[in-house]
Amino acid sequence: MTDAARRDTEVIDKLFLELSQFSQATTAREAQLLKERDILLSELARTKIALADAERAGIETPQSIADWANSTFGSATIERQVERAEEEWAEYYKACEQGRSAQERAIEIADTIICLSRVLVQLGYPKAVDEKMAINRIRRWKVDGEGCAYHVEAQAGEVG
Repeated sequence: MTDAARRDTEVIDKLFLELSQFSQATTAREAQLLKERDILLSELARTKIALADAERAGIETPQSIADWANSTFGSATIERQVERAEEEWAEYYKACEQGRSAQERAIEIADTIICLSRVLVQLGYPKAVDEKMAINRIRRWKVDGEGCAYHVEAQAGEVG
């Protein structure tokens, strides 16, 4: 189990224990709190299962990548990590120029993502991609006709 998965599991176990210690309700408000507790306990259980499934499936997260890189290479400044990501991105362009296979080009992109994952974690924001995608999914977009788009600035009262 990775350090990140172990920490996540420990947090979930602690929350599960704390939430489980509530006694029976004596007021309507307590009954509502117990209902919310049960929902949280269920969500925590699902999250713990999902983490275990991801661990077994070998799914990497920015945290697991950063943990591995830091234990393997040692710590690095954000500036150095970004510089290293730029080096990897240049290797991607070189692979394109050389006509290398899609798989070889994808590996170079993966190297870039690995470098940038360390940056996300060092900034203290390993879930930034998930949060950004949630924003992107509700935005309005101006499609450029080439498979890319730019988001349209939100009007007053809109999200985006």
